[in-house]
Amino acid sequence: MQDAESPYFHSPEPGAALIVDRMPGARGVAMGLWFSAGSAWEGEGERGLSHFVEHMVFKGAGDRDAEQLSRVVDREGGYLNAFTERDTVCLHCLIPAAKAGLAASVLTDMAFRPRFDPAEFEREKDIIANEIMSAEDDLEEAGHNEFHAMSYPGQAVGRRIAGTAEEIRAAGFGSLVDFYRDRFARGELVMTVAGDVDPEAVASSFAEALPRE
Repeated sequence: MQDAESPYFHSPEPGAALIVDRMPGARGVAMGLWFSAGSAWEGEGERGLSHFVEHMVFKGAGDRDAEQLSRVVDREGGYLNAFTERDTVCLHCLIPAAKAGLAASVLTDMAFRPRFDPAEFEREKDIIANEIMSAEDDLEEAGHNEFHAMSYPGQAVGRRIAGTAEEIRAAGFGSLVDFYRDRFARGELVMTVAGDVDPEAVASSFAEALPRE
């Protein structure tokens, strides 16, 4: 049996890993799903799609629509969010320890059972384009983007995380779905959990949620 003081590591399938930091007595659980995505992983015709996928998984997943995804965690006193960086996309949740199973269910539904809808995709373009233009007016963020562009000229890691407004408006729904399947559904994934949880139970629910070919 693994020492309760040590992190629990489990790899249910190649390219997928679970790391649990068991914290007996902790009242909350922090859970995250980390994908090998982000602007540094994007090729021509894919710019901004990592960030776009992050937005779309909140539009409904599994048996829950967008409103239910938001409320099911909020009503338990939890917090659900996500972020995209140049080298990763993370879906994460903080929730009372007794509701760890709910967090795992919501996050794995968002990761593996998103409801991608073409109409929502088109509506989201304007939202993301507005975010990009707002970031261009933010001196700190604009400077950060310029620093990366100067440090990594001609390389994907030097690109803006969200792409440009023009690239987002030109994106096709089929391209988004294909990118999601390659980088998220079939891509490398690390799931991290910290809190008072049963690592074996978490590992079992995680393994069951992984998509099968």
